[in-house]
Amino acid sequence: MNEKTNNWFETTKQQIEDQSLNKIKAKDVRFYNLGSFITIAQRIDQFSHTCSDCEKFKDQMSEMSQNLEVYMNTSMAKRKEFEKKRDIFTEHLKKKHHLVKKNLYAPTYGFVGLLLGALAGYLLALILSFFTTDLPHDFMRISVLIGWAIGLGLGRWRGSKKDKTIVKAQLYF
Repeated sequence: MNEKTNNWFETTKQQIEDQSLNKIKAKDVRFYNLGSFITIAQRIDQFSHTCSDCEKFKDQMSEMSQNLEVYMNTSMAKRKEFEKKRDIFTEHLKKKHHLVKKNLYAPTYGFVGLLLGALAGYLLALILSFFTTDLPHDFMRISVLIGWAIGLGLGRWRGSKKDKTIVKAQLYF
């Protein structure tokens, strides 16, 4: 069964790659991110041994990979159908198998760190302004900018660390 499963993924991957290179416009391949469709197929294949939903999805993915040219090069309704099915696969992988998109946490944590750092810099400047009257006129701006930079750096560092953990545990798609 393992060899059959491995053959299923390899066949699906080959079909997607062949059609992506030869029959579908390059801009559509990038826009619809067909490279990630291969990763989704790999994850569905990986979990199909223990998950009945993933086993069912394999049939749908086989049909989609065989008819990828039809989905991409015909009507907008077919493209939306493709996106809807791919979203169903993605949501299943997220909810049931707790997978996340690769490199999700570094930008997210960076943004949160940026906001918290700017807020901390502002609060620090505000507190210091109550106790000291000798502060430079642009101390508030400098404090916010320094807090912003430190928060961004710490957030990106923490997010990158979490992303590396996710990649090491192969919990991404």
